Amino acid sequence: MSFLPAVPDVPMVEAYAVKEGLNLVNHIGCRNFMVQSDCQAVVDITSDGGFAASAAAPIFEECYNIWMDFPMATIEYCDREANKVAHELVRQALVSKVSCIRAATFITALLANDE
Repeated sequence: MSFLPAVPDVPMVEAYAVKEGLNLVNHIGCRNFMVQSDCQAVVDITSDGGFAASAAAPIFEECYNIWMDFPMATIEYCDREANKVAHELVRQALVSKVSCIRAATFITALLANDE
């Protein structure tokens, strides 16, 4: 995971996050999981084969190609209010401009209280 200094729109950021997440689960060997996103466009595009007519098209295509390796995986829309942990990760990343994966000691408490 890395800091993105500039992106044109929310779906591109979300698509990049999905791509990074898919690479992570592939790395750890997970095959049956659920992706949740609070960006309906990402859920729709990923569910419909990865086609997007936007600046994020190359990222969606890469996501789809990775996604095809996970036949048991699912993706669903998640209301922003139910996605507090992800938003705290983003906030921490913006503050530090580095990967939150290495320094995410605060996640446990957030996950315990996530609704």
